[in-house]
Amino acid sequence: MTDSQIGVAVIGAGRWGAHLVRNFSQHPQATLLAVADPSLERLAFCREQFGLSEAVLLTQDWQDFQTCPAIEAIAVVTPAATHYEIIATALNQGYHVLAEKPLTLEVETSLALAALAEQQQRILLVDHTYLSIPP
Repeated sequence: MTDSQIGVAVIGAGRWGAHLVRNFSQHPQATLLAVADPSLERLAFCREQFGLSEAVLLTQDWQDFQTCPAIEAIAVVTPAATHYEIIATALNQGYHVLAEKPLTLEVETSLALAALAEQQQRILLVDHTYLSIPP
């Protein structure tokens, strides 16, 4: 990893999470350091499909990311009902967060996460698929 790269981890290796694993593993300004998913099958799929090195941590528990101090940002690609807890914990642990839409299921919890990101001085970004793609 160079000074111009950011250490990234992905939580959720389902259909859309796998796209982010691929994109981060190939992006010149990112170093994919870890992937978490409860399914060992999905983790193995990502390792094989995207040629992830053995240095990339594959885990069923995203809290294992704490063993990788180079991780600066995480992408949350889990069911929306899980977003608030995961994102709040991640922000409190000092990570920047990219969240798959919707941010949360309630306006109040989304506002609380925005306030927490500001308080922690971390970036919280919601991924809106196809937003920037021409019709």
